[in-house]
Amino acid sequence: MAVEQTIREILLSAKGIGWHGEETGESGNSQEYWLVDPIDGTANFIRGVPIYAISIALMERNIPKLGVIYFPEREELFYAEIGKGAYMNGRPIKVSGRTKLEGSIIATGFPFRKKYLFDSYTRVFTTLYPYIGDLRRMGAAAIDLAYSAAGIFDGFFEFGLSSWDIAAGILLVKEAGGSVYTFAGSDIWDTGNIIAGSPIISSDIKHMIDMALGD
Repeated sequence: MAVEQTIREILLSAKGIGWHGEETGESGNSQEYWLVDPIDGTANFIRGVPIYAISIALMERNIPKLGVIYFPEREELFYAEIGKGAYMNGRPIKVSGRTKLEGSIIATGFPFRKKYLFDSYTRVFTTLYPYIGDLRRMGAAAIDLAYSAAGIFDGFFEFGLSSWDIAAGILLVKEAGGSVYTFAGSDIWDTGNIIAGSPIISSDIKHMIDMALGD
């Protein structure tokens, strides 16, 4: 709450832009608004696991125009503006150049708040895992997306995320030359089902997930 309030006081100095925070809800302009997750990876933060981030996006309806993800423990600031590329601490970043699932490192997260999705997740894991190098579960989707944008991970998938978890990261991945998908038959903003990463890897992950889920 304290982190969100601090961010809110700073950002709402820009007049005419609305607000949508994970902790404080929605107010003001609903067409152009700040979308904020003050601490993504809260469970890590509470338990002293040093993997958590602040995620901020400037949205125009469902389109991220500006995205910022800050990883405080490593002092890594990722940011992107639509049409202007993606950066980390002032340096341009690009998605991984890997073109095959074999040997790839894919980030993921468990649907811990939506355990009814776990059977679907298990089907995806069983289908995908034999074809990749390994999976990583960081516990903070914003970092998964930022690291996919920077080419540290080759791709990322997760079920059931919230819009404030993914908005800034979606823009980062796209501006870093990557692709973002959702699962067949779903809307990314409604379901929070996301696949992101380098173009070929993310496309291959989507194909495997759609096959695993029977679509």
